[in-house]
Amino acid sequence: MANNFKNPWENGQWGAGSEDYTRWLPEDAAYFTGVNPQTGESINENEENTGFADQNVKTKNYLIVLDQNGKKQFQDTKNTIWTVKYIKTLADYKAVQEIVRTTRFKNFSLVHHGNIYSAVDLGAEEKVIMNVERMEQIENIVNQTGVRNFLDVDEDYFNTLLAKSKEVYLNGYPLNDLKAFCSIKALIGNINDGGSYFSVACDEADNPKLAEKLGEFALHDIRIFTNSNYSTINTYHNYAGITNYGSIMNSFLTQQQHWKDESGWVIYDTGERKRTVTYKDLWLFSKNSKKIYDLIARKKELSKAQKEKEDWAQTYFSVGFESQFVKKWGKNEYLKYIQKIESKYPEFKN
Repeated sequence: MANNFKNPWENGQWGAGSEDYTRWLPEDAAYFTGVNPQTGESINENEENTGFADQNVKTKNYLIVLDQNGKKQFQDTKNTIWTVKYIKTLADYKAVQEIVRTTRFKNFSLVHHGNIYSAVDLGAEEKVIMNVERMEQIENIVNQTGVRNFLDVDEDYFNTLLAKSKEVYLNGYPLNDLKAFCSIKALIGNINDGGSYFSVACDEADNPKLAEKLGEFALHDIRIFTNSNYSTINTYHNYAGITNYGSIMNSFLTQQQHWKDESGWVIYDTGERKRTVTYKDLWLFSKNSKKIYDLIARKKELSKAQKEKEDWAQTYFSVGFESQFVKKWGKNEYLKYIQKIESKYPEFKN
């Protein structure tokens, strides 16, 4: 799993010379709803009225990142497509309750390590690891105890699950596993009909039963994307003295050294119960696109054109790149630089 991200805020390099974007995506924000004060662009433009009686419920493209290091990259992304939230563990069911209480998902992405539903730097007692077998066993515990509406579950309910788990299985299951299971089930069940779940994690397509199990949690017909290779879950770039910029958005989600299985991303359609091997890599958009993703054919080594496009996209959609560039060479030079990129890649602008 790629884990080469360096904190861009450590040396005070970012934010200087880009006050608007610093306000737009503040350093310590855990919840981003990007609004560019210059253009008025907003994630809210991608919201829809759900038709529910509670008009506070919005429909959004939603992304949750579980690692602290991974969180920083999304602050560097010029983003009007995704609402991004950092949660260190899906055992924090109250945070997940708040999400599903106020939001329905057009599409949902979880950025995490394969089969791990918490930050990897948590201690052994806090870390949540769930494969298909563990999910099925916890589901058995839930079914024997009695399924509850996720918005109504509380500590008493989970303590009841814990007691039941000790009756059914030797030593039972950790409380955090029980909470995280209910959270991931609620999150996938919160995806609207026709939406997609992008599990940005490593090697999850190796076990076809995983997508099938996750698909059982869906309340509508959705598509589940899993990777046959390592997924890049955090990243940074350096160019011409500008450092620590970029994100996994607007890039190929598998680095060249990790493209070992040509199956690429695999899609499971819950309506048709059909598994499709794409033999392609996934690219998530953050801005200026009617699409939220693309599947792109590639070899282990990216072509020259593919590598160049990825490199230019990382600079074009980066808040930190802009601020450092402006500080070094001025706003006018930055605008000239951007115009050159747009002339080569007009799809970045449109």
